[in-house]
Amino acid sequence: MHELARILDEIDEMSAALTESSPVVPGSMGQTRPNPLYAGPREHRRLADRLTQALDLTNSKRRRP
Repeated sequence: MHELARILDEIDEMSAALTESSPVVPGSMGQTRPNPLYAGPREHRRLADRLTQALDLTNSKRRRP
């Protein structure tokens, strides 16, 4: 559960950093390339989804009273 919370915090931090950066950045040879920061939140969301499922925190399996 702590790991999931940490990952969610990191997603928030990366998303905030993306609002202040460009979608493209110069590459090592001066070419334009996609900002690598965009891959971070995507991968973290996938990991958060897997952890949520592993911890059985999805709403679909909860019983109704």
